[in-house]
Amino acid sequence: GNTAGIPEFRSGFYQDMADEVSPATFHEFIQLPGLAHGTGVWFDNAQILIQHGKPVSDVIAYRDDVFHYIQKKMERKHVDHTGFAYKIMEDTSRGVYAKWGISDELINQFSILGVEDWFAESIQKIRYLFPRAHGVLYVKYALILM
Repeated sequence: GNTAGIPEFRSGFYQDMADEVSPATFHEFIQLPGLAHGTGVWFDNAQILIQHGKPVSDVIAYRDDVFHYIQKKMERKHVDHTGFAYKIMEDTSRGVYAKWGISDELINQFSILGVEDWFAESIQKIRYLFPRAHGVLYVKYALILM
């Protein structure tokens, strides 16, 4: 969790977040920029989930996390409609659910797919999500600058 040697991660915010998250893998480390740069992603959202035992690798940090979560739920139910997962990802990353909430129809669709309550609650707090590629690039350049 020590990010002090990485120039872009020297801020107290990053160091506090890294202490709470304690990233042990590259994937967990990559989650940090998404948690930090999204709006409504860390405070009163992923931070609380992590404090209650959810691994950082399972919380929503990036747009891609939303897409893959929904896609996996659909695959388990043998539903093949990538457009649905894409729409949920886009609406989440643009803050649609934070602004307007989740419709009863979508709640019903989530229920059919087996979407967990924490996920539905989390996407309603997010106003902007970073794409994972930007987070990876951010880490890459931070490491190059060391």
